[in-house]
Amino acid sequence: MTARAGGKRLVSAGNQDWAERAVVPPPPPRHNVLRWSALVWLVAFGILLANDPGRIFFDTKLSVDLDPSRTALARDNLTRAGLDELVELRTEDAGMALSNAADGEWDFMFLDSERIAYPGYLVNLVRTLKPGGVLAIDNALSHEHELVEFTAQVQEVEALTQTVVPVGAGMRLAVRGRF
Repeated sequence: MTARAGGKRLVSAGNQDWAERAVVPPPPPRHNVLRWSALVWLVAFGILLANDPGRIFFDTKLSVDLDPSRTALARDNLTRAGLDELVELRTEDAGMALSNAADGEWDFMFLDSERIAYPGYLVNLVRTLKPGGVLAIDNALSHEHELVEFTAQVQEVEALTQTVVPVGAGMRLAVRGRF
């Protein structure tokens, strides 16, 4: 069920409680988004599609979660909203999904999964993020103590310009340079 309109894709991963309180401007049209963890995918996805009557902002929308029950919950939520045909849901290890992704494949990635695994993802997160793409990391403030090693690694990557937005549990946003 991967939605494609012009070759680009969307992917995501994690709990999206922050999205219920955030006002997020719509992204530029027709990009690829990856989200790790499918728990409440509907909220963030709804925000992304809010100003797109054709519901094709992104050519590919993919959500990956290791827990089959969260994937099923996301599928139920998307079906109730009539969006199930627009998102591919996978029950899969995030590290494996990242290692199998192409260089520069994703325009936007939302990371909210097992924080202890993040340091092992970083090389592939940067590799698969398109130049000019955005990596959003949830819980940057509420779980700061669990992200010390990962945060230090992100800050050392010259290709990333990053900041923390104090919304909800905190969102670290990292933009990959155009080089």
